[in-house]
Amino acid sequence: MQLIDLKVFNGDQIIREITFQDGINIITSEGSNGNQIGKSTTLRVINFCLGSDGDRIWKDPDSGVTNTKIYDLVTSGLVTFFLNLKINGVNYSIKRKFEQKITPKRTILKRYSWVNGEDYHSTEKFKNKIASLFGYNTEKPTYNTVKNRFIRLNKGTSGNIFKFNNAFTSDDEYTLIYSHIFGFQGHTELTLEYDLKQKVGSLKSRINSLLNGSCELDFHNKLGSINDEISGLESKASSYDITGVQNQAIDDLRKNRATVASLSSRIAGLETKEIYNQRTIKNYKNKITQIDTQTIMAIYNEATSLIPEITTSLKETIDFHNSIFVRKAEYVEKQAEILRSELIALKAQLNKDLEKETKLFKSISNESHLSGFILIEQSIHTKMEERGRISYILDEIASMEDEIRAVNTQIIQLRGTLDLYMSELNINLRSFNIPFKAISKKIFKSFSLEMEVCKLSDHSLKFSIINEDKVSGDGAPRAASMAFDMAMVEYVKASGAKLPEFTLQDYLEPADEDKLFELIQLANNRKIQTVISILNDKIQLLEDDFISENSILTLSSKDKFFKIY
Repeated sequence: MQLIDLKVFNGDQIIREITFQDGINIITSEGSNGNQIGKSTTLRVINFCLGSDGDRIWKDPDSGVTNTKIYDLVTSGLVTFFLNLKINGVNYSIKRKFEQKITPKRTILKRYSWVNGEDYHSTEKFKNKIASLFGYNTEKPTYNTVKNRFIRLNKGTSGNIFKFNNAFTSDDEYTLIYSHIFGFQGHTELTLEYDLKQKVGSLKSRINSLLNGSCELDFHNKLGSINDEISGLESKASSYDITGVQNQAIDDLRKNRATVASLSSRIAGLETKEIYNQRTIKNYKNKITQIDTQTIMAIYNEATSLIPEITTSLKETIDFHNSIFVRKAEYVEKQAEILRSELIALKAQLNKDLEKETKLFKSISNESHLSGFILIEQSIHTKMEERGRISYILDEIASMEDEIRAVNTQIIQLRGTLDLYMSELNINLRSFNIPFKAISKKIFKSFSLEMEVCKLSDHSLKFSIINEDKVSGDGAPRAASMAFDMAMVEYVKASGAKLPEFTLQDYLEPADEDKLFELIQLANNRKIQTVISILNDKIQLLEDDFISENSILTLSSKDKFFKIY
């Protein structure tokens, strides 16, 4: 996928026409004030044409402030974006636009999309179509995640070489990302391993909930201590001199006590379940307050583009999202009600048996020398109830640990099959490292960067970057991340992988000027299509003729991207 050109229309009037070239494509400023003129906006428009929601075209990603003039213009329905691409020698034309639809209740922002003249007005359908253009049919990682590997538009991660995505992306997810990018033939097995590890994590979370801050050994020690106490009490009880008639009464008492102990254990187990249910309900309710409004807004916008006459407001949509967790909480609450009903029935039966026990106690309590025996029996009962509660927790933990062991066995078996595919993965990595080492060596002089994959002692795969720790200083990380992205583009071009053959680079101001100078020269010399947004005072090391030849757009306070002031 390579960029050909971008056109922006306001009605029938073309307000921007940008032609991309191989090598460096500079979007810069002229004059002393190069901020807030639309340099980064250009990159965000390209990203919108490739499947983003486009909100950042009018909303500053750092401050969250909306530029109302740009918003009103772009969402008027008059502004249309056209992006032409070439993928494996085939040209594709992408057209997208925003339009506000006013309803009696509110204003709906719709997104319209076309690929080669065919409409894909559902955002999800459009993303799927764009993904399919370069043969993307993988569930994990998502298309947008892989796209982000080539597009540096996030200030917070622009200087991260390896971990380019948001802060919530785990190491295991990065393994999946690079597995896909480098064409690992064992990607399906790796994805299954990831899912199984998620399951193990869920089981461990449930175990921690049952332990409630203690460790399993504490429960085993407590159980051993209780058993020892019960044994001692039973020895004391058996030492009493009891006549035949008394023995029958005590035997009846002990049988009743066994029933009481059994009921108490069941009740203790159900009460533990009830506590876990309450924690689950609390977790669902917390998710209501921790709603991701941006994600819900994106879903809402897609729905309104599919059904223009929809009358549900965004607030109602968010309320619906919340209602999902409310219903989940209600479902668990219903299960808890069933549990409570069972508890009530068991406790009622327990009360009957306790009444019977009281009568049996009374029948032998007139014997004064048996008063101590009765106290011992009561202590045994109390300890048995406590033992029942602890035994239930340990049984539940043992069951989940058995399940974890079974899942871990599956993981080990999966990891064993990964060896079959390592050879090709290593070949692909060597292909990537040829440009990566060359580019990074050129900018760092004393060392180069290199991507590697290794199998850890547990046979899991781990991707990493050799010498990443040597990338230090304020401006070095941003230069290193750009070097990685450029090497990735060169690798894609050489390997024929169905991935973007360009990179978009924003937030380059922190990069060292000498390193940035080298990267710009390398992009041109190696024909790596690199589109950069940068202030003019950061490229002063470049010759004026070079800047003139390779600038695809020069903006100013008098000539902003959308030509509004």
